[in-house]
Amino acid sequence: MKSKHDPDAALDQTLAGIRDEAIDPSVTEKAGARVWARLSLEKGSSSSSPAPVSAPPERIRTCADVQSLLPAYLKGTLSPARALLVQDHTRECVPCRRALLEARSGVTARVRPTAVEATGRPRVLRWAIAASILVTVVIGWSARPFRIRPRSTPSGEPLQTPTPRLAVVPRRGGSCRCRR
Repeated sequence: MKSKHDPDAALDQTLAGIRDEAIDPSVTEKAGARVWARLSLEKGSSSSSPAPVSAPPERIRTCADVQSLLPAYLKGTLSPARALLVQDHTRECVPCRRALLEARSGVTARVRPTAVEATGRPRVLRWAIAASILVTVVIGWSARPFRIRPRSTPSGEPLQTPTPRLAVVPRRGGSCRCRR
């Protein structure tokens, strides 16, 4: 049974109303002016012409990401957490430390990847080693000999089960004693 109030129809009607709504051109122009003003402040230029702005990376994964943050780090506009990450990385990474020194001296620095980033092999090598260890363990586990207790001796005689040498005898009061 279909109800009187169809939610899909109501949603379609609402979306059509939003699409058909007219936006005042002055509102659009003011919003564009605010965006360009903010972008020019971040870029450090006061020109009103649009200039390409590279957004800071969302996640810092490579030396290129760290080196793209160096201008903002030197201006002091990075968040404290990102500034700490840049400081820590430049202490550990020689190419990024050189790029920071060049940026401080005013020389335009190019992105210098580390040897690990240039080849990408250590990560692949780690996965290959882990996979080979896993394969070795699986093969070793599946090929292990099973120890089955023989039912007869090698000469064919039936195997005698050993009789227990000690017997546990219950006593009064819940205690037990062992007897031969």
